[in-house]
Amino acid sequence: PRRDHEAFFSVFHIPRRDHEAFFKRVAGWLRPGGSFVFNLGSGMDDGEGDCGLETYFLGTTMVWSSHARDKTTALLSTSGLSVVKEELKTVTVGDAVDDAGLKF
Repeated sequence: PRRDHEAFFSVFHIPRRDHEAFFKRVAGWLRPGGSFVFNLGSGMDDGEGDCGLETYFLGTTMVWSSHARDKTTALLSTSGLSVVKEELKTVTVGDAVDDAGLKF
């Protein structure tokens, strides 16, 4: 099957106040049957306030912002998107990503 109608994005780098508008835009970009693969924070550590900032992340300021899972699911639904599969992965310093020798 054609796979030129997929999108991938790290949504947690968008302030959560903008997630609904972003999901609506993505829904408009996708062809019928298209997929949108994305990642978010768990909503457990970053669910307070609008967003967190790491002031020095590889030389720049980085935004981290997510809603709790239920809120994200509701925003996806009102945007015309639905969850097909979800997976919770905890990434920490010293995990397999670091062990792979990725350099920035």
